[in-house]
Amino acid sequence: MSQIKKVLRDFAALLILGAVSAHVSATENLIPEAVFSEASWASDVGFQACSGDTGVNPCINNAGENAGELVLSYLNATISRSFAVDASLSNVTFAVQVRGGQPNYADAFSVQLNAFDDDDQLLQTQSVSGAASDTEQTVNITLAYTTATRVEVRVSGSSAESWAGNYGTVFSVPSLLINNVTPTPNLWIKKLTTKVNSGIDDDSWTAQYLYNADRRNGHNFNPASDALDLTLAGSNIHLPAGSLVSKGQGFVYSSAKGEVPAVKVSLLPSAQTLTVSVAGTNLGVELPVMAEDNTVQLGDEQQNLQIALDAKGKFLPTASYKSPALVVATASVKDSGTVKDSLALSLNLADPALLSVYDFNTPCPTENKNCKQPDVAITLYDKNGAVLLSKDLTELLASTRQIAGEAAFYTMKKVVKTDPSESNILSAFSFASKTGALKITLKNLLLNEYLDSVQSQLGVAITIDGKTYFTSVTLFETAENSNSWSSKISKFAALEPMP
Repeated sequence: MSQIKKVLRDFAALLILGAVSAHVSATENLIPEAVFSEASWASDVGFQACSGDTGVNPCINNAGENAGELVLSYLNATISRSFAVDASLSNVTFAVQVRGGQPNYADAFSVQLNAFDDDDQLLQTQSVSGAASDTEQTVNITLAYTTATRVEVRVSGSSAESWAGNYGTVFSVPSLLINNVTPTPNLWIKKLTTKVNSGIDDDSWTAQYLYNADRRNGHNFNPASDALDLTLAGSNIHLPAGSLVSKGQGFVYSSAKGEVPAVKVSLLPSAQTLTVSVAGTNLGVELPVMAEDNTVQLGDEQQNLQIALDAKGKFLPTASYKSPALVVATASVKDSGTVKDSLALSLNLADPALLSVYDFNTPCPTENKNCKQPDVAITLYDKNGAVLLSKDLTELLASTRQIAGEAAFYTMKKVVKTDPSESNILSAFSFASKTGALKITLKNLLLNEYLDSVQSQLGVAITIDGKTYFTSVTLFETAENSNSWSSKISKFAALEPMP
């Protein structure tokens, strides 16, 4: 890797601390008092009264304009606090102000945010450390798209002087924001047709899906131990663990002859596709259908869409989506630390409310036909929710709208010949809401951290006009030491169990 690129990567990792522009339903500050206290916070070495000449433990100011500040000594100490949180999908942000203590203000500090699951297993962790100064700075850490049930914040530091008393790092104004995110279903309908008849249990439906799920070993759908559940309106299909069997590069199921309902399923993990055929079932609807549930659950991972069906029982992409949907259909990453590194994403995106409030009615001036530029950004995350890349694409793109009857269709394309960025250069971008096809290519890729696992989970957030759509796709290294990853499963990074 070139030394220049290494410096840029390390510098970017310090700059980007994980702020996320997310579509949220609620925001709550779990430290509304914005102060430290001995009653609410724990110290691994205990506390002492603030002193200028005695003791080595941290203290909390309790009077005057600095009341509620945490002040450390030369003995390194860690002060922590835990919070029980709702397990719903959330972005969690801890912020705290940091400055050094006199006379040598270059006191060491560290700030850490941890998220745990029901079994108290660590889900995500992020930390920031450095040297303080006489100028107060705000440290922000965000864990993006977590489903934690407990969150822990930890601050630590010491004094640059080896003196008794509290002359070390000063922490103040802590806050912990929980943003409950409206999740984006990571399920895409390539084709869906139904037949609704007048008899009992004589309806039928077929569907072809693209899906995103965690396909890393130990997290992936295992047909031997995981069930598959499918729901379309009133038709509910449950295939218990052990139902699907290996065939070719995937897994299949076919119900016994004469069994009702008659169900056929084909699952191809490498292509992230699922094909379903159901006959002899009861959909419980009359056509046309304005909004019904369509749910796919692979083991513990459930994806639920709201969809419409026309008078013939057909799903019409993308007009039939009544809820947002985002999937990564294919992805490839080259991450070797050179200017030849790149990212190519082929996605599918639908949202009935997409760009519905953006002003397309005011015409563009003749000198600027590309004036319609809603905010657009892409953010990539690692498996722990740390930001790998964040890029604002707004000034590089332009959008158009076409009206066809009651429907509105939008297109976005790259309108600058050359992206002036030195890294993460946008070389291609196209989006058509009529089909949902979204393609993004970046050259001279510069991630904040390397993809260092043969099976890497990559979070992808696309923000359009203030609303963020999120999915996560598993990437597989194509060969040993290739520094290349693909959404297609490779022999080198094969799944267990393999079909």
